Amino acid sequence: MKVGEKQAGKSTCGTAALLPSGRMDRLAGQAGGTTLEIARARNAALERGEKLSHLDTQTQEMLDQSKNLSKTAAMLAAKYEKQDKWWGVWPR
Repeated sequence: MKVGEKQAGKSTCGTAALLPSGRMDRLAGQAGGTTLEIARARNAALERGEKLSHLDTQTQEMLDQSKNLSKTAAMLAAKYEKQDKWWGVWPR
C-alpha cells in the first residue's frame, strides 16, 4: 500500500473478501431498487411541475376572460341604462 491510499478513500485489498457474495448481491439489489425509486420520484416531480405550469396558464386565461366579461357587462349595462333613460323602457 502506498502512503495516503487509505486516506484517499481507496479500499484495502481484503475488503471485498470480508463481505459474503450473498450480502453483496442483496446490497446491489437494494441500490438498484433505490435508484429506480429515485428516478420514479424525479419523474413524478417533473410531471407535477408540468401540470402546475398548465394550471397556471389556464388560470391566467380564465383571469383574462373574466376581465373581458366584466368590461362587456359594464358596457351593456351602460348601453341599456342610456336606453332606459331615453325611452323609459326598463321599469325600475
